[in-house]
Amino acid sequence: MFSLLPARSTDYAPWRYTYLKELQTLVENPEGRLRAVVPELTPRAPLLHVYAKRLEVKPADVLERVRVAIDDLKQLATRGHVEIYTVQLYFYHACYLFDTGGVLALYSYRPARVPTPAFVLSDGELLRFLRTDFEWLVSDDNSMRRVVYRP
Repeated sequence: MFSLLPARSTDYAPWRYTYLKELQTLVENPEGRLRAVVPELTPRAPLLHVYAKRLEVKPADVLERVRVAIDDLKQLATRGHVEIYTVQLYFYHACYLFDTGGVLALYSYRPARVPTPAFVLSDGELLRFLRTDFEWLVSDDNSMRRVVYRP
């Protein structure tokens, strides 16, 4: 699951731009696979207004950010295995899962932009929880999940 929407409207530099070269290397590896989950947002979705208020931007800006994120991920798909899903859920955190572990980034509820604490996970209950949760997010058992792109 990717944090494709920044915590605040200032300093808009999503994780995928910061680590674009690493993401390209990942998907170019024959055994590499990138699966991303982004919010399912439409102009009439109540969730859109929750994100807009939280990010202090216009709803149209949130829609554009999600569209750009999906387009960016589809561009990565030209280099290797990428899957893109949307869900009708609000993300409270971001997680990045790898074969060797993961990273959990927490969002602040305060209105000011603050450094996001990130925890590197190599084993344990929290990593197992995040893996299980992610697998449910992208599974057919999740009725809120929609496949946007999958080879």
